Amino acid sequence: MYIYNLTAVIDESVFEAWQQWLAHSYLPAVNASALVDNVQIMRVLDSTERHYAIHHEISSAANLSAFLEEKIPQLLEEAAATFGEKALFFGTRLMISDKGAI
Repeated sequence: MYIYNLTAVIDESVFEAWQQWLAHSYLPAVNASALVDNVQIMRVLDSTERHYAIHHEISSAANLSAFLEEKIPQLLEEAAATFGEKALFFGTRLMISDKGAI
């Protein structure tokens, strides 16, 4: 199992609009891709600002690669056009390891 964690840093001035974009544009596009098995949105508690971790659970390396090549650039371009520098993102690719394989 693979995780693509997309961290979002959202300025307070666009937070409500970002929530709407996330619910009505980002998540439907991710779900329609059929590349991601599950998405979880989590608020980062270690920050006083609006930081969110968007966890995408992906079953295969091929689906992860396809998601990163086909979907994420398009969605981040849309976010940049909509919010400019008031919504910043960085992604991290993760693989879930068996406890005995560490």
